[in-house]
Amino acid sequence: MHHPTADPELLKRCMKRDRRAQNEFHRQHFAYLMHVALGYTNNRDQAAEWVNSAFVKVFLNLKAYDTSRHLGTWMGSVLRNVIIDDLRKQARVLSRHDDVDVERAGRGLQDVDPHAFPELMELVGKELDTLSETTKRVFVMYVVEGYNHREISEQLAIAEGTSRWHFSQARQALRELLTSNWMRHGL
Repeated sequence: MHHPTADPELLKRCMKRDRRAQNEFHRQHFAYLMHVALGYTNNRDQAAEWVNSAFVKVFLNLKAYDTSRHLGTWMGSVLRNVIIDDLRKQARVLSRHDDVDVERAGRGLQDVDPHAFPELMELVGKELDTLSETTKRVFVMYVVEGYNHREISEQLAIAEGTSRWHFSQARQALRELLTSNWMRHGL
């Protein structure tokens, strides 16, 4: 995959919001940004969404582009920032919905194919093994088996608040694991 180069005339026309120039710019550089985005996800629709959001930001900020920088590097930075912002937004939404009802949680888990992410699943399994048996059991009962905290507290003979605390501990450990792995891979 070649690194995009800046065509000064095309950039000038794009800065003037010339739609034809923007379409040409998009056509020339879409494959490159898509290649970069697919380094972060296997979902082509998600990657295309990130790429198109990045193009909007690129067009809005072309005047700030330093022509001494390589165009591909700059556009890649814009794309990575779009991806980071989207992942942070998704993380905030997920953290607000930690206590979804069992039926909705079960439906969500059915859509996940753990075989599509073998390295991640191995890391998660290893991280879970570092947790106390009770914390690990609460996490598995809640996330995998679909029990709510009241049911977990009854089965494990612990307070419902204690069940929530164990779940929170497991979730925090996994969040730190995933964050450190995202950082290691350039996000």
